[in-house]
Amino acid sequence: MVKQLSVFIQNKSGKIAAVTRALYENGIDIRALSVADTTDFGILRMLVNDVEKARETLEREKCIVSVNEVDVVAVPDRPGGLAEVLKKLSDAKIDIVPTPQYASITISFLVIPEFSKAFLYNISIPLVFT
Repeated sequence: MVKQLSVFIQNKSGKIAAVTRALYENGIDIRALSVADTTDFGILRMLVNDVEKARETLEREKCIVSVNEVDVVAVPDRPGGLAEVLKKLSDAKIDIVPTPQYASITISFLVIPEFSKAFLYNISIPLVFT
């Protein structure tokens, strides 16, 4: 399992930039990022290299931050890659809703809350960021 950082932010121009800038200025690497928003607010979910330092940094910036443990699986970068992973999870009766899908430059990730590493290995889904 890895720790996922969630930040509650206003849905206003520059807010995500301010969060990412604060992390950058404190030497924190954002490995993956997802945004879920409404008209007024959003939740910025991130996988970072140093969760505790990121939490402390953002709390100093007056951000509302939470941390939870999740499993992260790689989604193959090809047509049908996501469908293949979701079929395996469905066949194993794993409900992934609501979880964000992360995107990086070349790899997509699917976050699965509260499942054991051994269980995901048994259904042949590779974990990343373990």
